[in-house]
Amino acid sequence: MLVLIAEQLTKLLGASGCSISRWDREADVIITWIDWRKNPDDWSSEANEIFELKEFPTTREVLLDCQPLSIKVSDPAADPMEVDYLRKNETASLLLLPLSDGEQVIGLVELDDEKDREFTPEEIRF
Repeated sequence: MLVLIAEQLTKLLGASGCSISRWDREADVIITWIDWRKNPDDWSSEANEIFELKEFPTTREVLLDCQPLSIKVSDPAADPMEVDYLRKNETASLLLLPLSDGEQVIGLVELDDEKDREFTPEEIRF
């Protein structure tokens, strides 16, 4: 089901890929459930890959505040740690969406694009 969701989100929003991760609050990490790529030859993380949030403070803020955030590598105000990670993976734009079970944030949906673009408010609401 997660593969289908990631694939459809990627296609509908015209992104390059979509990752869905769970948030382990105690360990302060996100753990990848699925990473779907439009082009399977592109970079892809493994399922269960662990990302320590101390290395990604902006991502932590999205989870804590339960507010989506669009990041562009070209934005001089973007968090340098996030930008470095995006550049290493040849990603120009990223949309971080908190994933909630209705009561609390349980994870993260990330849509990335190799093109430098701004995700629109309509795309974020969708």
